[in-house]
Amino acid sequence: MKEFLSAKGGSASGGKAGNEEKTDSTTTPLDNFQTASLTVNDQNYTLQFKPGENLLTAMRRLQTSSIQPFSFSGQEYAGLGFFVDSINDIKNNPSKNLYWIYYINEQSANIGVSFYLLKPEDIIKWKYENSTF
Repeated sequence: MKEFLSAKGGSASGGKAGNEEKTDSTTTPLDNFQTASLTVNDQNYTLQFKPGENLLTAMRRLQTSSIQPFSFSGQEYAGLGFFVDSINDIKNNPSKNLYWIYYINEQSANIGVSFYLLKPEDIIKWKYENSTF
C-alpha cells in the first residue's frame, strides 16, 4: 500500500543557549534518538526517532522541530492506516493522477506510514508522481 503526505511549515525551538551544536541544518539534536533521512522533492531532512517508532510519528515530530519548513496533512482510515494527501502545500491531484508516493531505501513502499517502523539510516523519499494503483 502506498501512502501520501503534506508539508507546510515548522520551526525549531528550545535547546541549549550559546554554542549549541546542531546535528545538521534541518533539526535540533535530541538525546537517545536514532536518525534516518527524509527527502521531499529536493529538500532533505533528518528524521529523529526512538526504536520501534513508526514513520508517521517521526514525521509529526519533524513537523514541529524542523528548522526548514515542513508540514504534512492526511487522514486516518480504519484498518488501512494514515494516508498523506499533501506535502509542503502540494496536494494530491486525482484528476491528473498525481499523488505523494513514498520510497524506503529506493524501493516503493508497500506499507503505510503509520505501520512502517523506522530503522537507523533508512532513506525515505517522497515523490509527487503518477500513481499505478
